[in-house]
Amino acid sequence: MKKLFILLSLIVLSYFSTAQKHDYIWMTGFKSFFNPQDTTFGGTVIDFNYDNNPLTYREDRELNFNVTMASFCDSMGNLLFYSNGVQVADATHQVMINGDSLNPGVIASDSYYGGYRVYQSMIILPLPEHPDLYYLFHFRLEPDDTWGLVADNFYYTIIDMSLNNGLGEVTIANHSILNERSYGSLTAVKHANGRDWWIVLSENLHNNHFVYLFSPEGIEGPIEQSLTPSFFEYTNGSILFSPDGSKMVRYEVSQSGFYLYDFDRCTGTLSNSHFFDFGILGLEFSLGGGVAISPNNRFLYMCVSNSEIFQWDLEDSNIFTAYDTVAIYD
Repeated sequence: MKKLFILLSLIVLSYFSTAQKHDYIWMTGFKSFFNPQDTTFGGTVIDFNYDNNPLTYREDRELNFNVTMASFCDSMGNLLFYSNGVQVADATHQVMINGDSLNPGVIASDSYYGGYRVYQSMIILPLPEHPDLYYLFHFRLEPDDTWGLVADNFYYTIIDMSLNNGLGEVTIANHSILNERSYGSLTAVKHANGRDWWIVLSENLHNNHFVYLFSPEGIEGPIEQSLTPSFFEYTNGSILFSPDGSKMVRYEVSQSGFYLYDFDRCTGTLSNSHFFDFGILGLEFSLGGGVAISPNNRFLYMCVSNSEIFQWDLEDSNIFTAYDTVAIYD
């Protein structure tokens, strides 16, 4: 059951590719060489290359992970590179050329050896029609007098896998796309044309979303969208698309509920925003958790409390009350 809760909190990583295996290796863990005899510490791999039955195993490496993690595999599920939000490592677990200075600032300096600590702040996408070029999208967290910590820059970093004998090299690092002092979440979904991508950055404190088009020409946008209902307090959560891209969920821990949107994969437009309040539903909630949507796009799963996982039927005429408890921590 413990593994189930961990996988649910990480499952947002699994929707960036469907036909290929670009998301088949997940990296976690820290202090691999702190004490080899102490299994409390060390690198961990969750490997989905085993007939949809993920294999979890220890793998010692220099790069440590805190909260931020992104990895990318080739179409066969072989690891190409990964990042902890501060550094980029290649398939041999060595820091990639020019890959040691992501998100420059106070937080990155403090996190250099331990890993960045920003949830859902980094994704990797291949540049359409350019098989060797990969864009790592990420935002930087910095101290703020009002909120303590805010994201103040949305970046991209380019990795060229044709360089360094196929191990890759960072050619452009920390190129600013958006300079906004807010702290949101980051995700992406395929365009309806099957080639391009929509990248969504949700703004903290507001029901606002910055939507970018990622095509062979690079980055276009943002399309800024303000929706109702408005947020009423500090927010902190995660966003996730359904596998078919028709729905987006924004799980808000601080507001103790979630927002559900329709999404148009042709235009990049969000609409039909609704808020589901856990308090009104009588659900016990706590900080933490995660959200996922089933492969057939019908069921929404949410870890609301420390002890239960709930399921919503997105095809029910009254989604608000169409939920059931599907797992209880024993």
